Amino acid sequence: MPPLILDVATNFKDGLLQREAAQMAEAARRWIVVERTLQDSIDALAYELANTGTPTMGMLSRSARYQALRRQIAAELDKYAEYMDGRIADGQRNAVTMALDYSATAINAATESQMVIPFNRLPVSAAENLIGMAGNGSPLIDVLNDATRGAADRMGERLIAGLALGKNPLEVARQAIRLGLGSSFTRMQTIARTEMLRAAREATLQSYRASNVVTSYRRLSARDDRTCPACLFADGLVYDLGESFDQHPNCRCVATPILRGIPPVEYPNGQEWFRTQSESTQLAILGRGRYDLWRRGEASLDDMVSRDWSDTWGGSLRATSVGDLR
Repeated sequence: MPPLILDVATNFKDGLLQREAAQMAEAARRWIVVERTLQDSIDALAYELANTGTPTMGMLSRSARYQALRRQIAAELDKYAEYMDGRIADGQRNAVTMALDYSATAINAATESQMVIPFNRLPVSAAENLIGMAGNGSPLIDVLNDATRGAADRMGERLIAGLALGKNPLEVARQAIRLGLGSSFTRMQTIARTEMLRAAREATLQSYRASNVVTSYRRLSARDDRTCPACLFADGLVYDLGESFDQHPNCRCVATPILRGIPPVEYPNGQEWFRTQSESTQLAILGRGRYDLWRRGEASLDDMVSRDWSDTWGGSLRATSVGDLR
């Protein structure tokens, strides 16, 4: 039977991801409305360009229809960014509440007994600074608006490229929305996931710091075949409470507490877990290039973890590239 702390952490992570998935599904439905609103105008532009022979970016930029469409796209994406700003803030608020409950439960689970120990519990109001803000300290709306920049140009490039190949204008228009404008949607979804999960981790650390019983924390990854190597092989590392949590976009790791005067709960770390998995799971996590280097003894599991630093975003983990490993 796994230690109680693992069950507590896993249930917390799963609960966060279920809420996040529901919000992302709602955001996707809302994005479809944006696409439908713009579709007729983009279709008309595609047919106009197709009738010019071989369209170029110069022709596109001189098109009055394209300039009008650019304004329409900007207006729709501004509205969508405002919508996402509110939904992410709501998600952060829920994540903070869940994280404070989790941290309290995790502190008691870290004793490996039914003993309840006294500690200072952080009120939700003390973590309000996490809501509506991005990891770089700026308002979320600024980061979301940045994700929409260049959307009309990307869409235009898709139109020109598709029409130059002689494709059906209607097919080209659909691809321009999905691949051109859709890149902004993908970026905003990544921001949403990252910032909701970041708020949960930061609230957890704030709670540990305020508890007066937690001295450090240990990294715990999601431990499945979708876990990135950097997270998995850093799983088990112990950090001082003053250290920030190294993360990356879509990171699913959580922090488990280590208490003053109580030996840490023993359980396999990420590398030990990985070694017990099937070859297919190991391949899914590492990819063929890293897997072959590891099996040949040319790279260790520690080598798979690289840390980057940004003065804006702080520390982050990433899987070491095959080229760097070689």
